[in-house]
Amino acid sequence: MLKQAIIVNQDLKMDKGKAVIQAGHGICYYMAEITSCYLELSDFGENGEDEDRMLKRYQEWTKDKVMKKIALKASEKELRAMSYNLSVNMNIWCYQVHDLGLTQVPENSFTCLVVEPLPEDKHKELFGHLKLL
Repeated sequence: MLKQAIIVNQDLKMDKGKAVIQAGHGICYYMAEITSCYLELSDFGENGEDEDRMLKRYQEWTKDKVMKKIALKASEKELRAMSYNLSVNMNIWCYQVHDLGLTQVPENSFTCLVVEPLPEDKHKELFGHLKLL
């Protein structure tokens, strides 16, 4: 089964409600991204290697219709390092959520990181050291 990580920036000291809303923003963006990716890729007969990989990921993500989600916590420094490592070095999709600054945190604060669903063993390897939110 796949497992998706939502990692919240603990440096901001957001209350639980704010953290939940920020995670929700990230999950909505993730759903919109994979849906548009699928629609775009399925319109083409011949895809390149990256497109084929994304189409296969989409099909894997949606195969079971169920996946585990887990909320973790990390410092902003850890979040930035993870985001770079995942997206650049490992070719794993992730999305940085930044706040508008209307309530508890300053504008453009990096509130959480949403990572694509991964097999549980890969998830444990990458995020096993983080604590639950």
